[in-house]
Amino acid sequence: MTETHTDRLRLSPVDLDLAIMDDVYEFYLSPQAWSHLPQARPSDLESVRGYFSAHARSWMDHGLGWWVVRLRRELAGLAAETMVGVGGCAATRPQLPAWNLGYGLRPEVRGHGLATELALAGLTAAGRVDPTRPVTGRVLESNQASWRVMDKIGLTLVWQGDSPVQNGSTAGPPRRVYADRPLDQSLLDQLVALG
Repeated sequence: MTETHTDRLRLSPVDLDLAIMDDVYEFYLSPQAWSHLPQARPSDLESVRGYFSAHARSWMDHGLGWWVVRLRRELAGLAAETMVGVGGCAATRPQLPAWNLGYGLRPEVRGHGLATELALAGLTAAGRVDPTRPVTGRVLESNQASWRVMDKIGLTLVWQGDSPVQNGSTAGPPRRVYADRPLDQSLLDQLVALG
């Protein structure tokens, strides 16, 4: 597993042995990371470790998963090498034959185009690793910034509506599903059912 560099980002594969994971865990437990869906915020370190274990498995099983995102140079008052988030394309659900594009960035760096830079790197990597697997993204309808990122990198809106999830952390707000190609109904139904 090698690093990926974009113009402003250094992207390191999620590896649970990395010392930087302490920063990732701290970020993922913070309320700021969950400002768009506060009810989904993990309550303890074990649940965060389980979540990132799935991303580490995606790297092992599929050759791609989420990255730990660090700045390559100073931005928004943060020094180069500061961990500013996580994201990319991953296949964390074995039953789902699709890449899931997602990310989370620290509030200080939002609005600087880093989400688009990160998402484009994920889309490019997914196309290189397994172009037969569609790239999909699920976003809250209220999170305009995230769905604008999907539009900017060339994904197409394939579904929008109320979340069918009745309980749990993803219940409630309307969602959008994006994809890099038309999806068969079975796959779309599975993505919608995730909330």
